[in-house]
Amino acid sequence: MTRHRNENAGADRGDGGDGGADLENLDMPTLTASESESGILPETLEVATPTTHNGQAERAKPSAPFADTPYQEPAFDNELEPFTDVCNAARLALNCGTWLRYVPAWGWLVYRAGTWRRDGGQQMVMEWSKEVLRQMAGEHLGRGAKAEQDIWHRHIRYSFNHVDKVVQSARTIAGLAATIDDFDTNPWLLNTQNLVCDLHTGKASPHAPEHLLAKQANATGEIHAGTRQVLGMVARAVARIEAAAAVMDAAVGEARVERLRRPRS
Repeated sequence: MTRHRNENAGADRGDGGDGGADLENLDMPTLTASESESGILPETLEVATPTTHNGQAERAKPSAPFADTPYQEPAFDNELEPFTDVCNAARLALNCGTWLRYVPAWGWLVYRAGTWRRDGGQQMVMEWSKEVLRQMAGEHLGRGAKAEQDIWHRHIRYSFNHVDKVVQSARTIAGLAATIDDFDTNPWLLNTQNLVCDLHTGKASPHAPEHLLAKQANATGEIHAGTRQVLGMVARAVARIEAAAAVMDAAVGEARVERLRRPRS
């Protein structure tokens, strides 16, 4: 059996061919996503809800963040590992990890519209898991010896019928597992509807998932020249205060050491 590690698989993988024909025959049941684990949510942590049309909820679109990204296959330690729920979870982390996190107290979070939001009902993570499985199937079906193809057929059918196990296994995968303390760690970053303002430097930057911001102001941001000058002055003043505090801490520490060194009378 052949081991696979294909980081540029999407470059030569088409949507048609034998893989597409095989995919049409897969048994893909409609699954009802269970509610995310309950937890106390900060008021500013929004919930990502499915789009609606005429009052009716539509199926979440899985193509949003990673549609144009080539499918990647994780490295395998042995020939059986590719056919496990854990490896399916690793596929999800490798291909969608930029926009997904799991926090035990909050449940699944997805990165949308410049902030991390709770995935209500796990709908997005379920849909994205199915999309990754479709990409996996397109990568492996129709290739290799018949015996290997039979194994992949069984694994793909099993995976589509147990998407919930992929999601469950992904909770502890590195790159997806997170804690509340991982978010909003920089008090100087103000996340607005259209950009992120660094109040320490006076600079603005585009939204990015690596900022790990779960709070967002209901306003658009723009740092004008005058405001940037004021913020620069504040930042320099804060830097001087921090430097003075560090000098004082060092002096106090030295005084304590010196006192301990003095012989007792």
